[in-house]
Amino acid sequence: MISSSKIDRTALWRISLLLSIVGFLLCYGAFYLANKLSAENIKSQLLTIDQSNKHIGLIVQENAEKVIANADTVLRFMQRDVELYGKILPEHEPILREFCQRRFVGNTAVFDQAGELQFTIKRRLPGKPSNVATTDVFMEQLKFSPGVLYIGSGWVSLSSDRSVVFLSRQIRSPQGEFKGIVTVTLAQDYLAKFDENLGFEHNHKIFLLRRDGMVLAQAPQQDTDETAGVSLQQTRRVEEYLSRGITAAIYDDTESGAERREFFTILREYPLLVMVPSLPGSADTLPVQIQQQYRFFAQGFSVFVLLSGVLLWWQIRRQY
Repeated sequence: MISSSKIDRTALWRISLLLSIVGFLLCYGAFYLANKLSAENIKSQLLTIDQSNKHIGLIVQENAEKVIANADTVLRFMQRDVELYGKILPEHEPILREFCQRRFVGNTAVFDQAGELQFTIKRRLPGKPSNVATTDVFMEQLKFSPGVLYIGSGWVSLSSDRSVVFLSRQIRSPQGEFKGIVTVTLAQDYLAKFDENLGFEHNHKIFLLRRDGMVLAQAPQQDTDETAGVSLQQTRRVEEYLSRGITAAIYDDTESGAERREFFTILREYPLLVMVPSLPGSADTLPVQIQQQYRFFAQGFSVFVLLSGVLLWWQIRRQY
């Protein structure tokens, strides 16, 4: 005859085994579900970052094209006056003055074939040079055929202490001789102010740059000496992507080693690029943060299951 104590020990062993299996399955399910949900959440969050970068990039593209188109319209207007009448007509000065009241505009000016200042809407500050013959905005125009809009690198305005970008067109005589340039300056900080009004979370940067990597404007705005530019290798990489119809990429930042997610596009009418990379720490640390949150939940649930199982086993053991 089998003793009741042996039966009790067998039943207790079976119950203990059942509790262990159930506890293991619950803990395994918690971590499995945490990993699955965190992967879906990470995918959703990164997609949101990519869509945000794209949306910002397209808005900046459209805005930059409008700003430059407005500036070019004024350049052509000034160019026509000087080529036909040899000067800016007095009755046209109020139009230029009104244009210069816009927040993204610096100044309008005319320089002769020697690079000497002949006309300006805003007065030149004392101590500022009046000759631009050695600047890229003038020297590059000497190389171009008539009708080319040149977008120069950023430097400090002659009429203020603001950092500006010079846009220029040639002035030609009826015989086709080079007679100087007309210029419009655009404030370099316009993009930073524009970005502030977009209403997006500031987990990105924005670059408006030439194809040689020279940054014309960026947000957030940096000091002039820090606005060196983006490497030519980076711009060539972007142009290679765009030539294949690719407008976004994921890459490792050369300085921090962090993962960066970037959207880029090219202006339709002008040789400029718009780049919107995510900031270090926004896209690269996001997966780790989300995984930690879900694993913390799984760990807490597992501890609860373990303690509940031990308490239940102790209650059952007392009955046997």
